[in-house]
Amino acid sequence: MGTLLLLSIYFLKPTQQILLSVIIAIVFITYPFTSATGLFPHEDLYELAATYSEERAGSLKYRFDNEEILLNHANEKPLFGWGGWARSRVFDPETGKDISVTDGYWIIILGKYGWVGFLSTFLFMILPIWTSFRNQKLLRGQDMSVQRSVAAHTLILSIILIDQLPNSSLIDNGLYWLLAGSLLGRLNELDKNRGSTIKNTEIE
Repeated sequence: MGTLLLLSIYFLKPTQQILLSVIIAIVFITYPFTSATGLFPHEDLYELAATYSEERAGSLKYRFDNEEILLNHANEKPLFGWGGWARSRVFDPETGKDISVTDGYWIIILGKYGWVGFLSTFLFMILPIWTSFRNQKLLRGQDMSVQRSVAAHTLILSIILIDQLPNSSLIDNGLYWLLAGSLLGRLNELDKNRGSTIKNTEIE
């Protein structure tokens, strides 16, 4: 992910970076659905990983297998989830042993709080990305340094978002939420400044 971020910032135009951010956000927000319906290419990713390392491929398959059983369990209560007390986890019906591993933050939220909780949580991260995409005309009127800065900020936020598929770095990490809020605030400030400039031009 870090390599993708670095290469994108260096070689893509600001508009292309923002478009890539939107695509990443769409992949993330639709992942529970594409995963449950078999549309997401899990097997292709496993085979690709196997060409580089059997160990990494095995680790990836282990994650996918756990996601599948957790997602099937979550879909039994899709709207509001299972709530707390580890009810979103999967236990062996005979031994009572916990047989699930919750790595990704998305499956933790989806299992506990259902689609209502999932969308309520992650749309706060996606909103600044979408706002950046919707305001590209505004950005094109700014200095190139501002355009690159906002585009890179948007891309970083999308990488944080996609990182929640295999990891749960959003748990108790206020910095990530600060990054989302600061991007939204910055776009709002640029819009206000544009409005002030237009008014001043009309007065002159």
